[in-house]
Amino acid sequence: MDADGEVEVPALIVEYKANGKIRQDRLDQVVKLAQWGVYNQEREQKLQQETQTQVEYAKQLLAEREAQMERLLMDDQFFEAVREAYAEENTPEKRVQRVEREKEMLKVQHHIETISQAGEQFYGTEIAPALSMIAKALPSVSPEELESKLQMALQAHVEVAPNGVAYVPPSRYDAVRQYILEDLALWAQAAHDRRVQPAKQAKAAAELERAQVEAQKAKRAIGQTLKPVGQPGVTADRPAKPKSIVSVDDAVESALSSVLSSIR
Repeated sequence: MDADGEVEVPALIVEYKANGKIRQDRLDQVVKLAQWGVYNQEREQKLQQETQTQVEYAKQLLAEREAQMERLLMDDQFFEAVREAYAEENTPEKRVQRVEREKEMLKVQHHIETISQAGEQFYGTEIAPALSMIAKALPSVSPEELESKLQMALQAHVEVAPNGVAYVPPSRYDAVRQYILEDLALWAQAAHDRRVQPAKQAKAAAELERAQVEAQKAKRAIGQTLKPVGQPGVTADRPAKPKSIVSVDDAVESALSSVLSSIR
């Protein structure tokens, strides 16, 4: 761009020096090199910040260890207390307890991974298609609304593993299926009906009004074309009380009745 706005750039070759060498590249290649240079510079700055943080943490940890070592060497009571605590934590019984805890945690982790895989399969093969079908059948209800309602309902079926991970056990899958069929789908249907009912009523009212206008136009047109036919001295039957028009069918029926009465 120049001061007046965008301009068409000709096929320019830029000659420049980089890393001690003279380079000749097209202008678009130079722009790409500049973009990569900015990206690399920002990445290098981020790495430098992370490295500096790690260095500061290592310095702090080293200072703490040096202070502890100095206290161990200078304070006999502290040294004895640390040695007794270390010996207590490394008795055969304590070691066996730690090994058992580690084994138990590995079993729990393996169990959670198995349940997680089953949960992903359950969600992908059953829950997600069910939510998609509901959202497709009831377009005024968004998938996000269905997902939010489902997540709230799942809280009643969540269990917490010993390692603190929350999960829904396979034994609760039938309850989740029942909730989707008997609660979530019905809620979605009711919400959809509430949202589309005003639009349906407005459309029906517009159709009814249009039918009434068309019926009145037809009645006037036929009245102008046909003349009433009768015999002298004969009294016509009293006209029936007009039926109230509440629907499109009523309006059409009224128009046909008017036409038929005009040509009798």
